[in-house]
Amino acid sequence: MKKLSFLIFIFFLFILHENIFSQCTPIQNLPATGIYPSLKNFQFLPEAIVDSNYSTIAYFWLDSIYKVGTDTCPDGKFEIDSATIQKVFGLPIGFTFQFDKPGKTYKGGGKGCMVISGVPNDSMIGVYPLGTTIMYHLFCVAALFPVSIPKTDSVVQYLSIRKFAGISESENFQKNIIIAPNPTSQNPNLQFISEIEHAVVISIYNHTGQLIHYEKIIFNQGNNLLTLPVLKYRKGIYTIMITGKRGNYIGKVVKL
Repeated sequence: MKKLSFLIFIFFLFILHENIFSQCTPIQNLPATGIYPSLKNFQFLPEAIVDSNYSTIAYFWLDSIYKVGTDTCPDGKFEIDSATIQKVFGLPIGFTFQFDKPGKTYKGGGKGCMVISGVPNDSMIGVYPLGTTIMYHLFCVAALFPVSIPKTDSVVQYLSIRKFAGISESENFQKNIIIAPNPTSQNPNLQFISEIEHAVVISIYNHTGQLIHYEKIIFNQGNNLLTLPVLKYRKGIYTIMITGKRGNYIGKVVKL
């Protein structure tokens, strides 16, 4: 009887432990492997508003095969036995993350989710590139041996924090920005029609999340035109971020 009571007690502890971490439920019908919202589809995390409670969920679907250049495994083709998320970096101080699994370890081809929450203040206004460090536990299909490989995904999403400016005002800020030509083999132009004079910060990141350009400018009332300096960089996709009190903007430029 005592043994049965002890087992019941352990069972309830397990349920309580799982519920503490299960603040989100993975989505089973994701269209493909990756992280959602998906940067590949130009989807971003919802904006956070200063002095307001923020909570959102990011979903992911892990690959089952990992390819890496190596002489020890034919074709460099590994089967992912499991993957452990070791670190999430880039969140503002005071923001937290919580995975649906306490050990943050998922089987290859498995699905999971992460809750991001916090209360931003005025000092946090801006755009934050978020990244993860993942330890992949692999198995060489051809040579039949296990191996562990750490991999850092420099940027997996962006978190934007702004001061409340009203929905219509924020939408107008984003709609009034045009980047053209895009795609381009030259430096594209950024055009913005502003209702008032105000200061903004323009940041450009490469595909790894590295900041390659940063400048503070004043948008004058009326039409504004400036050049985005991407010509000197290699071909690829670049993220353009504009941060100001009137709102935030995140866009992409494809350099041919």
